[in-house]
Amino acid sequence: MKKIVLIRHAKSSWDNSGLDDYERPLNPRGMKDAPAMSNILTEKIQKPDLIITSSAVRALTTANFIASAFNYPEESIIKDKTIYLASRQKVLEIVSKIDSKNDLIFLVGHNPTITELACFLSNTQIDNLPTCAAIGIEFETNKWENISKSNSKLLFFEYPKKYNY
Repeated sequence: MKKIVLIRHAKSSWDNSGLDDYERPLNPRGMKDAPAMSNILTEKIQKPDLIITSSAVRALTTANFIASAFNYPEESIIKDKTIYLASRQKVLEIVSKIDSKNDLIFLVGHNPTITELACFLSNTQIDNLPTCAAIGIEFETNKWENISKSNSKLLFFEYPKKYNY
């Protein structure tokens, strides 16, 4: 069995209009939601074998909060610039190349791709994954290259507004 947790980065700041989109940091709500959702994830699923993230500042910051909650070494996070602005198909290609020794991966990325990928893989209709949302999906296969919606099962769908913290 393979499991993936798809995570949309936490809420980002638009305060600095001169800042390139790739460099945008988390805003105060994002800085609150990311650690809170990270703690919720520790109650839903075990420590990941691998964390992969877009290297955009807001995604990487979110991934760092998650890594910290799971005692996963931040230096072991795989930062992949191609996840930023990637299509659903491109992210699926990245996932399909993951070593089969890794059974549980967390992937932190951006909309609309994360929502499209979550809907595609889980056979669920979600209009929009909110910021800092996490969706867990399990696949009946032993190889990442064989994951598909035909062998998937939705494990959970969590997002900050479900909780009063």
